[in-house]
Amino acid sequence: MEQQAKRFYQYLKKTKQMKENTVLSYQRDINAFLQFCKQNGHDTLPEIGEEFPAYLTHLEKSGRSPATRSRNIASLRSFFRYLVSKKLIVDDPTKGKKYEKSNAQIGEQETLLTPQEVDRLILAAQSEDIKGFRDLAMLETLYATGLKAGEFLNLRLEDVHLKEGYLTVEENGHIRYVPLYRGALSALRVYLKHSRNHLELSRTNNFLFLNLKGEPLSRQGLWKFLKEYGKKANIQKEITPHLIRKSMALHLMENGADLEMVQELLGHKNIALTKSYVKGFKPRIVSDYQKYHPKSQE
Repeated sequence: MEQQAKRFYQYLKKTKQMKENTVLSYQRDINAFLQFCKQNGHDTLPEIGEEFPAYLTHLEKSGRSPATRSRNIASLRSFFRYLVSKKLIVDDPTKGKKYEKSNAQIGEQETLLTPQEVDRLILAAQSEDIKGFRDLAMLETLYATGLKAGEFLNLRLEDVHLKEGYLTVEENGHIRYVPLYRGALSALRVYLKHSRNHLELSRTNNFLFLNLKGEPLSRQGLWKFLKEYGKKANIQKEITPHLIRKSMALHLMENGADLEMVQELLGHKNIALTKSYVKGFKPRIVSDYQKYHPKSQE
């Protein structure tokens, strides 16, 4: 099974020309599923489809968020389709099912972070030491910018413009400018002055955020970091860069930002995607109206 999985990852890289971070995401999801199959006594390709429904139940019982379950389903659906195309399995267990849509829609708004939870998350990182300075700068930057995980991990020192108050993010040859609020700018200044130079092992390493060994922060390290602070802040949600990104977008809209501004900030080419991020949003005038109109409580 592992050999076929490796061939699938090569197919994603070479034929589908997917980015390395996207392939790694597929790899984590599929490897976890194959491990689950082995633990249940199914270690051949024709058998693994039988474990798919049980695996979905396992993910839900493990407390995985609807977004995480949806991502796993999408990864496995692509894998099963590949196996069918290579005649390695007969049936695709996801065929004709609408798992992604139903799972992603369950409690979508409830799973977003509230501004109060963001405050608790940031407060949990405040400590006067090298790690604390770094961790606070990371959390403030994530919430200030709503960057995707890959964008955040690929930030270089030259992308930081503290005097001007923004970061630059390059994607497919296009540069966008992402503003930073005052707290994020302050946290970055402290990190760069009092923390990063103590972490840096090589002067050739110009990544903005480093792990405690002085190496560029990995995707796995970022997920572990967010899980640590979610636990410290006593937040009963799976904290991910994507959750912070969507929460930030909704908070901007709630505070009066227009849709086009949020679209530009997040780097969305299609405004329909931005609309999906803020689905269920009610302008403040609606909540104020419901609060004050004499007939709204009848």
